Amino acid sequence: MVYLISNQGYVWQCVLLCPCGCGKKLYTNLMDDFDPCWKYVIEDKTISLKPSIDRLVGCKSHFFLKHGKIIWC
Repeated sequence: MVYLISNQGYVWQCVLLCPCGCGKKLYTNLMDDFDPCWKYVIEDKTISLKPSIDRLVGCKSHFFLKHGKIIWC
């Protein structure tokens, strides 16, 4: 499950649970003015994020989210 957080129609953040099963919430910034920044695309009711999500702490998961599916690195 992926949640897009918005305010007045402007989507600024994406939240999802880490797919490794550790239970941590992952917050991705979608605002161009701040780094790091991800881009999202919704096609055929699925979501993709660019670039990959790379956790540097905890479980250290590294993956892409493409068309609603996790692709491990």
